[in-house]
Amino acid sequence: MNTGNIENLNQTIDSLYAASQSKLAENIKKFSEAILNESNLTKDQQNEVLESLDIITKELFQKPENRRKTVVNTLMGGISKAIELTANSLTVWQILYPLLRNFF
Repeated sequence: MNTGNIENLNQTIDSLYAASQSKLAENIKKFSEAILNESNLTKDQQNEVLESLDIITKELFQKPENRRKTVVNTLMGGISKAIELTANSLTVWQILYPLLRNFF
């Protein structure tokens, strides 16, 4: 497991709490935990999803006009595809996805 992605996501979550984005922060945390606990995903798939989420959440801190929307859309589509058969992760993703879309 790539602990760098987890550390980066934890920093992002802390930054979102500090920026009064607690609902988004809580759902990113829940989703990350669901991915780490998802037995239907291989370690490589878990890493891919968490790395994608890390890149997406980094874009949240860019000025809206500087956000890489095409990259984010591609990564979000990849996450959706990777977890489509994993009930627990998918349930949390269905909450997190629209929250993230509001920024892109």
